[in-house]
Amino acid sequence: EEPNPRCLLLFVMAAAQVFLLYAGFLAVTGWLGAYSNGYSKQSMHSLYAGMGGGAAMALCGLVSLGGTPEKGQPGYRLFMIVVHVGLLLVALFAVVFGIQFARSLGKNPRQTKLFAVLEAGTLVALIALVKAKPKKKKTKDQD
Repeated sequence: EEPNPRCLLLFVMAAAQVFLLYAGFLAVTGWLGAYSNGYSKQSMHSLYAGMGGGAAMALCGLVSLGGTPEKGQPGYRLFMIVVHVGLLLVALFAVVFGIQFARSLGKNPRQTKLFAVLEAGTLVALIALVKAKPKKKKTKDQD
């Protein structure tokens, strides 16, 4: 089945590209959280978490950059571990940002907006990663 050319570019990307874009997203939003609160000691957690999460996602993206190796080829096991760890991290971030968004409602509008953006971006990344899953190749028996 051919991908629909009208769908968003993000939904036809490889996992490595999604990881790398998401890494940049986390780093920028982490910086934005600290910047919007004047780099106060309390807000620096946003910067550190954004950079740390971004670094983890960048590592997943860089390791999986070569594409999907065939089962049994060198690097297949490492590729699968890295992609699945990255997928689990994105799912974990979705839960954490959802909880943070709910906790910030009615308290700090800036934080609420930031967590809403983080949650939305994380859900987009999660959907894109699921869509990036390689399709199983049909054998002659399945035709």
